[in-house]
Amino acid sequence: TTMTQSKDNTLAALAAVKAYRAQNRSGGAAIIGVHLEGPFLSDKRAGAQPREYIVKPDIALFDEYSRASGGCVKQITIAPETDGAYELIRHASARGVVCSIGHSDATYAEARRAAECGARCVTHTFNAQSPFTHREAGVVGAALLTDATYAELIADGIHVSVPAIKLLLKNKPTDKLVLITDSIRAKGLRDGESELGGQKVFVKNGAARLGDGTLAGSVLKMNDAVKLLVDECGADLTRAIDCATVNPANNLGIAENYGSIATGKAADFVVLDDGLDVLMTVRDGEIIYSKL
Repeated sequence: TTMTQSKDNTLAALAAVKAYRAQNRSGGAAIIGVHLEGPFLSDKRAGAQPREYIVKPDIALFDEYSRASGGCVKQITIAPETDGAYELIRHASARGVVCSIGHSDATYAEARRAAECGARCVTHTFNAQSPFTHREAGVVGAALLTDATYAELIADGIHVSVPAIKLLLKNKPTDKLVLITDSIRAKGLRDGESELGGQKVFVKNGAARLGDGTLAGSVLKMNDAVKLLVDECGADLTRAIDCATVNPANNLGIAENYGSIATGKAADFVVLDDGLDVLMTVRDGEIIYSKL
């Protein structure tokens, strides 16, 4: 995921992704694609995104970013209520890019119109978006009621409470919930100071925040997200695993090669123990991590 930054910084990050993919390195993480989480967002729902770099939806700028990445932009987060958003959604969707509603103050009607224009996902549902109320259902209401729309979720019990997660589980079709970590570089490290897009981030008790207390991504591990769904939210283990594997693969249109273990698919998988802790990670048929 690339966050909202200056044009030069964004182009540099995308060029780095293109170069890394071209090297086809083994032994580490493979980059399947890029999620542009900005810059076409709402400054009213910026969260930890730097407001000074938020711009109006721009098809030419999106195309420039796509070219810089080597054509590997898979997803883009857009605030539907911004000028030009619906046009960009139609443009990007027609090119196979997943358009996701997020960092948005849209009304329910605006979010539904975005879905009609081709938006097929909601970025980290509940967070950085207009909430559900009984008079205006907002982006959250659209996420809950639009069966065709995938709903991302940061299942750490910090970004979203357990009752809210249960509500999402109850309302979304089994195949439309997508677990994400939204994790930053501090993931896996001890509590302390880190960085996000040039901003100081402070990690304490499993939460990453800016100096003013705003949540700034997470340090969540995917297996812990699955654990929370099973242990605290009452989800069936199979459904929870699907939310971390085949559902996101279907959302991104890459399920032909990823998301499940089957003949002919990429040999990328993890081995978990009974407590859902990671025992082994396999990429391209090679063990790249093992604690056995």
